[in-house]
Amino acid sequence: MFDSQLRLLIDRPMAALARWLSPFAIPANWVTLAGAVVAFVALILIGRGLYLAGLAAILFNRLLDGLDGAVARQSQPTDLGAYIDAVFDTLFFASIPFAFALAEPDRAVAASFLIFGSMAAGASAWIFMAFTQKEGAAGIPIASVIESLVMVIGFAVACFLPERFSIVAYALGFAAFIVAGVRIAAAVNTFEKL
Repeated sequence: MFDSQLRLLIDRPMAALARWLSPFAIPANWVTLAGAVVAFVALILIGRGLYLAGLAAILFNRLLDGLDGAVARQSQPTDLGAYIDAVFDTLFFASIPFAFALAEPDRAVAASFLIFGSMAAGASAWIFMAFTQKEGAAGIPIASVIESLVMVIGFAVACFLPERFSIVAYALGFAAFIVAGVRIAAAVNTFEKL
């Protein structure tokens, strides 16, 4: 319910921006690749301890991540576009904790825990999706706008209070493991009905 309401708030301005860009005929995949470059810039900035500049890059990356889908919907969405968007999204969410660990190696365990939790939440969705496409089962929620928003808010807090990164990382990591558990329970329920 909250995802759909948040999606409405995001989709309208993104569609307007995509319409404004449409005369330039910028392919959606280029927007996705630009977002990947910006994510790499965020990694470098945070890794060098430039946290607020890194936060600006994070926010710009998220803008581009929303824009690429809107641009694709203005033209012709493709499976390749959806694929590279998902790959770079995953890399983005792993790169920011890694950047904090680069800036201060004492944070490496907390960063690893967050990356581990994020991978668990992602894998519980991706693998289920792969099986249900093969079996034709009803789906469970795969991507959540709320989850992404919570992660970005956590990254923002860590950029403003870098000395609190480990607390933020453990909290986000635990939340990701809870999401993974809920998805696994939903998958078990779905498969038992097949």
